[in-house]
Amino acid sequence: MSEGARAPDRRSGRPDRRKARIPRHAFWKGAATGILVGIPAVAFGVWLSARVGITDHDAGLIECLRMAVLFAGVATVLTAGGVGRLAAEASSEGGRPRAVMVAARAMAPAGAALVIIAAIPHGELPMTPGGWVALAVVGAIVGAGSGAVIGSACAGELPTLQELGVWPPTEWPVPWPFDDDAKKDERPDEKPP
Repeated sequence: MSEGARAPDRRSGRPDRRKARIPRHAFWKGAATGILVGIPAVAFGVWLSARVGITDHDAGLIECLRMAVLFAGVATVLTAGGVGRLAAEASSEGGRPRAVMVAARAMAPAGAALVIIAAIPHGELPMTPGGWVALAVVGAIVGAGSGAVIGSACAGELPTLQELGVWPPTEWPVPWPFDDDAKKDERPDEKPP
């Protein structure tokens, strides 16, 4: 079979396009982001649901965080790890924007379930189907937000400070009042020692 007669890769839509490399350690990056962002987002969803009147408990944000860690912590971390792997694979085909979008879509229904799980130990749950839907919507919103952060963290290598042009600075600050270059410009006839 000649090289010109090769069948195009159906996944990419272009012939002979090699798949980009998938970022490494995506599960662990996602799990770490789940600890740092996912669990607090679930706790915030439970707390917010009480403040807007969906549930009827008077727990503060710290108590909501404590209960979210106990009842939904492991599930949140494992879900965030899986979403991180999903985002890493999506980033190989569409870059960081695609990874953020895919992770947000994947984490939204998971966030709805996790907020419901974390709200159960507080009691005073909604008594109507509309209340349950509203609780799930709050969870989907905070889940999508944390999914976007997970997608951004797992989409590949982040640019370095040099690539961003932040560090090192292009011009170092000159210590005042000892500016040697300015002294040479003022007195050009003097010879250096």
